[in-house]
Amino acid sequence: MHGKHYYRDTPRERFIETNITGTHNLLKAAVCNGVKKFIYTSSTSVYGNAMLNGQEAVWVDENLHPEPRDIYDITKLTCEMLCKDYFEKEGLETNALRVSRFLPEDENTKVNHRIYRGVDVNDVAMAHLLALEKDFDAFEIYNISNDTPFQKQDLKTLYINPEKVICKYYPDAKRIFEEKRWKFLETIDRVYSIEKAKAQLNYRPIHNFDDFLKL
Repeated sequence: MHGKHYYRDTPRERFIETNITGTHNLLKAAVCNGVKKFIYTSSTSVYGNAMLNGQEAVWVDENLHPEPRDIYDITKLTCEMLCKDYFEKEGLETNALRVSRFLPEDENTKVNHRIYRGVDVNDVAMAHLLALEKDFDAFEIYNISNDTPFQKQDLKTLYINPEKVICKYYPDAKRIFEEKRWKFLETIDRVYSIEKAKAQLNYRPIHNFDDFLKL
């Protein structure tokens, strides 16, 4: 059950039955059938209220403590802990990939999200394959998102004037946005860091913001 179902007045019980009980059933089945590895597709949504600052964009890496906002976030975070428990108690080699946004969207929305909180589904698939190929000694969590040029020193300006920061890294962006009649975001409230996945999984997303500037 996805976050969108929360806004359709789906009962909490459905989230618990589908997300938590369903994942637990899969973990049990994996152990019973001798499966060696289990990759859990989590969500960057679990960070929840921890991504709210009000003065600058939040740097979201795996060290940021999750603050779930709703039953969806709660179930996704609980499932991560279930996976960790199965790694430590049952020897099932599990890890969690906190995947960012890859929903059907118009091009303007998609291009804006792809620079700080979006990802192409093909890059998501690649991340899962990389996780399957790696041997783990302990349960690990990874952010899986787009590659971003933004740095921590950009966080304040991103919150109040993202166009300025984007054009610093991509000088042609303003012209291309005008040609395509796209609009820049008025604020950027977070930046997903994928440095851990880069370092440990050799994750290198190839469908990033600059892809849209080449079209």
